[in-house]
Amino acid sequence: MRLNMRLNMFRNAQAPGTHSHFVLHIPVVFACLCLFVSCSDDDAETEEGTCTTYKVAVIMPSANDVRWHRTARWAVNLLDKAQEQMDRRVKLRLEWYDEDAAGFGQTVSRIAGDDSYIAVIGPLKTDRAYVAARACCQTGKTILLPQATSAEFQRIFASRPNVFNLTQSDVMQTEIMIGMSNFYGNTGSARPSVALVCSDDEYGETFRQWFGFQAEEMGNEVSFISLIDHITTVEDAFRVYYEKADGEGKSTNTVFFTPSSDSDFIALDRILDRYDADTTSEYYRYGRPSIFCGDRCVSDLARTTVTGYYEGVEPTAAPESGFIPAYRSKFNGEEPLGGEPQLFDAIYMLYYALTLEEYNKSQAGDKSAVSGSDLNDAIVELVDGRETFDCSWLEDDTRFVFTALRSGMHPDLSGVSSDWTFDSRYHSAVTTTAYRYWKLYNGKYVTLGYITGSGTDRTISNLGRWEMQATKAQTFTDADAGITYQPLRDRYAVLVAASCGWENYRHQADVLAMYQMLKRHGYDDEHIILIMADDIAYNENNLYPGEVRVEPGGDNLYKDVVIDYRLGNLAEGDLLDIMTGRKSDRLTAVLPSDGARDNVLFFWSGHGNQDKLYVGDGEISAATVQQMLSGMRQLGKYRKMMMVVEACFAGSIAEKCIGIPGVACLTAANAEETSKADVIDPEMNIYLSNGFTRSFQTLIDDDSDTSLRDLYYYVAAHTVGSHARFYNIENYGNVFTERMSEFLPQ
Repeated sequence: MRLNMRLNMFRNAQAPGTHSHFVLHIPVVFACLCLFVSCSDDDAETEEGTCTTYKVAVIMPSANDVRWHRTARWAVNLLDKAQEQMDRRVKLRLEWYDEDAAGFGQTVSRIAGDDSYIAVIGPLKTDRAYVAARACCQTGKTILLPQATSAEFQRIFASRPNVFNLTQSDVMQTEIMIGMSNFYGNTGSARPSVALVCSDDEYGETFRQWFGFQAEEMGNEVSFISLIDHITTVEDAFRVYYEKADGEGKSTNTVFFTPSSDSDFIALDRILDRYDADTTSEYYRYGRPSIFCGDRCVSDLARTTVTGYYEGVEPTAAPESGFIPAYRSKFNGEEPLGGEPQLFDAIYMLYYALTLEEYNKSQAGDKSAVSGSDLNDAIVELVDGRETFDCSWLEDDTRFVFTALRSGMHPDLSGVSSDWTFDSRYHSAVTTTAYRYWKLYNGKYVTLGYITGSGTDRTISNLGRWEMQATKAQTFTDADAGITYQPLRDRYAVLVAASCGWENYRHQADVLAMYQMLKRHGYDDEHIILIMADDIAYNENNLYPGEVRVEPGGDNLYKDVVIDYRLGNLAEGDLLDIMTGRKSDRLTAVLPSDGARDNVLFFWSGHGNQDKLYVGDGEISAATVQQMLSGMRQLGKYRKMMMVVEACFAGSIAEKCIGIPGVACLTAANAEETSKADVIDPEMNIYLSNGFTRSFQTLIDDDSDTSLRDLYYYVAAHTVGSHARFYNIENYGNVFTERMSEFLPQ
């Protein structure tokens, strides 16, 4: 198993039938409620010294407000107690806001623009985190996010110096969930079949994006991926499981369930209860699927409502910190929920960073107040500049930390949720998160063990997780396909950027990069058919009007471009006519009608789904693509054809085209996974390119005579987060001898 897991036995009652675990005895730490030490809103001279109060907005969901408030009070009281009798002290005054309240956007914009707030903690939910982070980035205000775990969110805001994530992205949670299921539940299967049911929103995006990739890397076969949205209910999404069950039982070993709210978890439990009770139903025959849950299935409401037997994981406190037994002791045996340890740490981090920055200013003779930019720098200094002595969150250690920071030392700090090691490039997120493995049994989440997602050969930082490259690759034989080709007459290219809108900048940019590369290699505009929306070069969001790039500061790819068709002007069926050479008054640029001796390079960049590609506001099915290629073959419209598809689930399109002679299809992703965007412009906060396309273009531009085998292994090794695949090679030629110079002259 690829995960580097530390499994620690929690000394607790186990549910019947659970597995044994490795044991790590954790010292039980009892933290007592300390007296509250008050300070005025401004610097206050007292007999004990000077105390400076800083105002912080805490934005959390109202559903568990009792938990948030008591955990925050606990942290504040411990930190205030630790500073008693010190000449200088800092204090936070927390002001609470409900992230679910109406007018959230206006509220967070006001807070971000209000200099009286030194920082923001929260929100918890991903969609709210996007709103809050954008507002805080406009003003540079420090924002610490307890559990905004969307990989896209963390990646988009990685270069922003004021955004700090205290939990790893759900790329790690996805990996841990599949790994745990394989370790305990699917050991009898050579290639266990797994499926995903997730919410079709900002929270579910990471699971959908990474599930197929992680499953393939861990040796699993993906049965299906089903999304819950405003149309597709939980019941609809799970019905696929029963539809795929065969006469001998279930076709899927485990269904991973990652809804964005506990209400969907409760709904699923009621649906399965209904199935269990209806003995005449087809669902009753197969029974409940084995379900492994994501972190949003953990809540007080679900615990007291759900009656079934489930297991799953959620981010928690680091077991070695002693926070969990202390929490239990303090709050009548309760377990901390996801987000509480990170909220606790956010408060500690702010206290320490403010103390450090006050010291820095005093040393520089600067009497000005600590500002937001000062605080951002102080947090980075706090987590980077570590000396050898370790310090925990407990009172004696905390007192030492305050003394050390005011003496110019930098202790090696650890919080309750992690050791506060942030990714070294951006400092955007911690590189270690502890997860607890739980089973819900008799109204209680029973903790069976802890998993720490860290320390693998690729987990150098959260950036390392975004840039994961596949270890599973295709193998090829050197057998000849036995196909005879006529002598080559000419080369043509059809380039399609199938999406529109500013948010899809990368698709048009990649197609323009392909266009410019073809021109460098000798193509003229008579031999290139370029199809794109053409709505980004002069988009109001473009900071460089008239320019399109695939990397920050790169060449302008829009220069001297000849666009044959704007996407919005094409009708259904036009692409087929273009590819089969059917000219008309409206379609003047088409492939030659007598193309039996011509090679065609077909490059597609856009969005995709299972068995379909999206074209603007419409779509084209895999069956339609198959019919188009088969028709071209029958009509003699190409000699050889290289079809390169940059889209999610592109393999599901290529699979339908297997068997067509003379067509090789190279895809950015297999049939069960998404392709990944690659390069971000930090100024415009937009993706400029896709990872697969960048690697594909890099190699063939440098060496257009590369063999298809070498091309495959290069893109497979350099494509992040998906498995590049060649399809239909057996009906095309020998990958060891066939070369890209067939399509791209040197």
